[in-house]
Amino acid sequence: MTRCRRRLAALALAAATASCETVATVDDAPPTMLSIRGKISAGMIDQFATLMPNGAGGAVVHLASGGGDFDTALQIARRLEALPRSTAVVTRSCDSACVLIFLAARERLVAPAAVISVHRPQCIVSGLPGVLCGLFWEPWARAEFHARIARVSPPWAAYLDDQDPPAFARHGADFVRVTGAQLIAFGVASPYTREALSARLRGE
Repeated sequence: MTRCRRRLAALALAAATASCETVATVDDAPPTMLSIRGKISAGMIDQFATLMPNGAGGAVVHLASGGGDFDTALQIARRLEALPRSTAVVTRSCDSACVLIFLAARERLVAPAAVISVHRPQCIVSGLPGVLCGLFWEPWARAEFHARIARVSPPWAAYLDDQDPPAFARHGADFVRVTGAQLIAFGVASPYTREALSARLRGE
């Protein structure tokens, strides 16, 4: 009888210990490493549909882009916003539509000497479609871009608005540029270091 009780106690202890074991989840997975370099084009959507996690896990996105298609950048930005953990990293430059992706990450790292540039979204079609685009799409895109900057950093939005001419009245190569050090001062991002990036990769 005593031996039977001992066996039952051992089984109960084993069951209790098993219930306390750590169970790996999707959130424990290391973040997906991504890189966006060069012009942002519509073809990136299909690539990122397979590379980026969909609503789970995390991502670290390295950005080095002079901009490109606004709508594509906005779709990528929305994918980042859907993730529980996301980090955007800029060590050199990020212009125009690239900034949308940078803003969408939950955490942002920037090198103090990096340059981030903003101007208004602009239609690139001509003729009647271009006229309609200028009348309807451009005001919407400009308001969307401005709102996203203001949500992350009202001081940065105010700085862009205070320029002569304001950032969102400019187009083409006429940017309002800020350094990474300015973005850090505006509260947009944290300083980029290898240690900071390593911490993000570890999920810290």
